[in-house]
Amino acid sequence: MRIDFKNIFSSNTPISINKLILSCKLIVKHIFFMTFTDNEYFEVIQKNETVKEAFETIKQTCINLQNQTNCPEEDIENFLIFISKQWDS
Repeated sequence: MRIDFKNIFSSNTPISINKLILSCKLIVKHIFFMTFTDNEYFEVIQKNETVKEAFETIKQTCINLQNQTNCPEEDIENFLIFISKQWDS
């Protein structure tokens, strides 16, 4: 998903603190987490067997973790973000 930052605020609407916070979150997410679109990721997954295997392994591990712990999806997402920062430690 590409974000059109030019259209976050309409010229007719005063800037509210909520819009400012939302914009900051979108920008941070875009800069730090969205280097490729979803379609680009799926294209790489389909074309590269190693990436496809890693994707399927991680996906199944998340499903198993959620089934075994009954934790909310948000906890799984946060755990994945945590792990992504640890892989080269």
